[in-house]
Amino acid sequence: MPTLLEIHPGDIVPSVSWNRHKSNLSAFDIKLLSAWKDAVKNGCFRYELNILRSSVIPGKWDFFAELNPERGENRRKPHEFFSVNDPFNPSLFNFTKIKNGEILFEVRIAESGQDSGNQNLLAINVSPMTEGHSLIIPFVEKMQPQVLTQSSIELGLYVLLMSATPSFRVAFNSLLGFASVNHLHLHCIYVDHCMSLESIVLEPLQGSCFQLTNYPGKGFAFQCSAQCENDIRSLARDVFKLTNFFQSRNEAHNVVMTRCKLSNNEEMSHIRVYVWVRTPSTGAKSATGFNPAALELFGYFVYKNTVAFESTNEAYICGVLEELTTEPFRRNYDLVKELFWAHGDSPALGEN
Repeated sequence: MPTLLEIHPGDIVPSVSWNRHKSNLSAFDIKLLSAWKDAVKNGCFRYELNILRSSVIPGKWDFFAELNPERGENRRKPHEFFSVNDPFNPSLFNFTKIKNGEILFEVRIAESGQDSGNQNLLAINVSPMTEGHSLIIPFVEKMQPQVLTQSSIELGLYVLLMSATPSFRVAFNSLLGFASVNHLHLHCIYVDHCMSLESIVLEPLQGSCFQLTNYPGKGFAFQCSAQCENDIRSLARDVFKLTNFFQSRNEAHNVVMTRCKLSNNEEMSHIRVYVWVRTPSTGAKSATGFNPAALELFGYFVYKNTVAFESTNEAYICGVLEELTTEPFRRNYDLVKELFWAHGDSPALGEN
């Protein structure tokens, strides 16, 4: 049995800051990184993480790029999908087949009424992008397809809030949005770089839903205070309302959960969830350059070969993100606005 990691809502870290020392980690961070390093020692990964180079790409957006050729050469061959709604296929690789050494913890939200037979797992990503890169696998034995549920969104938010560093993010890729495995999972990852989307000004759309239009990757967003449990649950409900809508329309989508700040104060006391509807990826993943999934839309790019890493520039990246999102955003804009019409003109969560 994996070690139980119980999340108590009262233990969340309500505010983080880039100005705090990197050693200022929470008990959760320490446990996760320690268990992850033990997995390294035990040879549980497909390759030894070796980020050859890192670079902030010059320009307006401070995109962050890293060169990790091992990920392109040694990761498990991704499956090919044909619909956002492809059913779970037990004959393909799924997370019921991972080795015990890959499992870091069983994760349970205290007082959630979760059936002890329904395990949420936190497991290593055997093809890591950064140190600590792990997977949140909700209710692993239910064998759910790669479709977000409200409870999995809530779990991702609580995991995010257990970390004391703003470098920790949670991300989700749908099928045809560069998901590699059709078994419900979210990524959690430490990316040690301040991102523009942590503080960019959002435009109201309708009710609790905001629009991200002053950025190359056009999308939708939600935000709330990190200190109120009811706000967090409402945030999960609103995000699910949108992702479920895209799922019903067979629209590929990506999601990133991050800490954010709503003012010039250095303290990041809010959380923000970005949802991008995007042009579907077709065919198997490319082994070179970068694949535009959730973290790339957020501004983090992992390159698999030196030529692509050295030749990249902000104009090229902006073109990729714009081409990926502009048309899907445009055709869904009015529909999303109508979806949240019932909220009227009430203030957005976390604004007071």
